[in-house]
Amino acid sequence: MVPASAAHAAHVACNLREADRLELSYSDPESPPETAAMDSFLESGLLCFAIVVRGEAVAMFGCGATEAEGVGSAWMLGTDDIKFAFPILSRQLVPWLDWMNEFYPILVNYVHADNRVALRWVSWGGFTFNEPVTINGADFIPITRRAACAQAP
Repeated sequence: MVPASAAHAAHVACNLREADRLELSYSDPESPPETAAMDSFLESGLLCFAIVVRGEAVAMFGCGATEAEGVGSAWMLGTDDIKFAFPILSRQLVPWLDWMNEFYPILVNYVHADNRVALRWVSWGGFTFNEPVTINGADFIPITRRAACAQAP
């Protein structure tokens, strides 16, 4: 895992796996998924990282501020080659999320209800699932991860 560059972000954005493309399409139907992916990179600033396998970015993840103090929007997007990063993710995902929780004691986001791979990973990463919601006609699962010191709102 390395700090994400614009080149990493562009590669992931142009090669999104179908589940991520669909999720981004429902989240913001006015914006092409590639643009939404690049926006995530730009809005995360120093909290954006690429997972590089054999010299190529196969995924990127990050966390951006929300309007609520102490709450960050954590996200991850991948290419079809993210499957080659599973050994890296299985060892390093939780420590990276713990580190993000130092900046934002509460991490939140929404996962498309059909994105089974993402739902497994966020569960494994310590996120809890909230009641499903409908966004632009699609079912999403709100997710939350709290640092040990975080107070419930």
